[in-house]
Amino acid sequence: MEDQNKTTTKAICYHCGEDLPKVKYQTEDKDFCCAGCMAVFKILSENNLCNYYVYNNNPGRQLKNESHLAYLDEPKIIDQLLDYKHESSCIITFYIPAIHCSSCIWLLEHLYKINPAIFSSRIDFLKKQVTISFNHEEISLRQLVETLNQIGYEPLISLQDVVKEHSSSVDKALVLKIAVAGFLMGNVMLFSFPEYFGLSGFEKQFQSLFGWLNLTFSIPAAFYCGRDYFTSAITSIKHKHINLDTPLALIIAVLFLRTAFEVIFATGPGFADTLTGLVFLLLMGKWLKQRTYHHISFDRDYRSYFPIAVTTLQNGKEKPVSISDVKTGDRLWIRNGELVPADAILMKGDAWVDMSFVTGESEPIHKVLGEIIYAGGRQTTEAIELEVIKPVSQSYLTGLWNNEHYKNDIEKQNFNDAVAKYFSLGVFLIAFSATAYCCFKTIAIRPGRHLPQSLLWPVHAYWL
Repeated sequence: MEDQNKTTTKAICYHCGEDLPKVKYQTEDKDFCCAGCMAVFKILSENNLCNYYVYNNNPGRQLKNESHLAYLDEPKIIDQLLDYKHESSCIITFYIPAIHCSSCIWLLEHLYKINPAIFSSRIDFLKKQVTISFNHEEISLRQLVETLNQIGYEPLISLQDVVKEHSSSVDKALVLKIAVAGFLMGNVMLFSFPEYFGLSGFEKQFQSLFGWLNLTFSIPAAFYCGRDYFTSAITSIKHKHINLDTPLALIIAVLFLRTAFEVIFATGPGFADTLTGLVFLLLMGKWLKQRTYHHISFDRDYRSYFPIAVTTLQNGKEKPVSISDVKTGDRLWIRNGELVPADAILMKGDAWVDMSFVTGESEPIHKVLGEIIYAGGRQTTEAIELEVIKPVSQSYLTGLWNNEHYKNDIEKQNFNDAVAKYFSLGVFLIAFSATAYCCFKTIAIRPGRHLPQSLLWPVHAYWL
């Protein structure tokens, strides 16, 4: 009988975990699938960073072909990419898709051991971003990117990094409203303790004082912290549309009016604690939603996919140029795997263009000399020469992204807007029905006041 407990050990790369080829690379009794993985291991070993492999097994990634980084020597592009520059110190933020585990965080936070010119590095794991502070007099931006490439963490540098129009993940006005609402809620809860424990009857003067204080705290809670709900509700009613903020605004208004009535006429403590607590929780929910959307949102701009620079041909020589400086009539040199940034005519070379980014079709399309190649296409074979016929801002792909017709279609498909009308109407119907029933019942049982049974029997029949 064959031994069922026999197991086979699969030969994999020590760095990235890929299967080993027939001709494998070996150093220090460790096997690697390619020269790139072995080179990364040697760099880590020389800088005493082999703890990178302790946190996770095979945490590395295979190195891709060396990218063209000559454009990172252009001063204009460097100034656009840097977040901060003062004397010899610079700070820059890179998006690195390869970040995926704790080993990545550990290695990127120890970049200063690889090059002393790097002062520090901070990682945002959720965004897959690294913020690096370095001495630009000792290490250039291009050398910094090459260092990241050598250890397998190639930054994805796109036009979006230059434009820097990312919306802030922190709404300062909302945070201020949350702080104010929390302060108001805490104080109102404190002044409401005697009511909670039934002690307010012992000190009538303090009962009245605490009631007026609670009413005072309710005013900023309703009209400052909850102002956005009233604004949204009024706007929706003006447009003959009911959204989800409309019932919330009604609840806040009713709570405030009821509190004001009871405090002014000394008929009760009111509902200031409920009002301030509701506003605080609503604002916290809005902040949490914003943070969640910020972390899971995808780039919605063509600039996120466009390169930051492109190679142009000037007097027969290659020169990297910022994509914003590309003009009609410029000659572009597009290599294998590079993106066409603007609508252009094929002047030289054999073009097989992948237009999946524009049309969704992954099959490369063959283009002949003199044919138009639209922006967003990716060359899949040899290098080709193109002549720009439209600047980047007026290309076909840019027009698709900026078309208001598509934006409106997306907005119409919003789930919240679709259900808000029916949900809000249902809430209003139930609320007003309950209010009407309570009013009828109160009037009917009041001594000396009787309504005809013909008016009351439908209500009683409904509830019974």
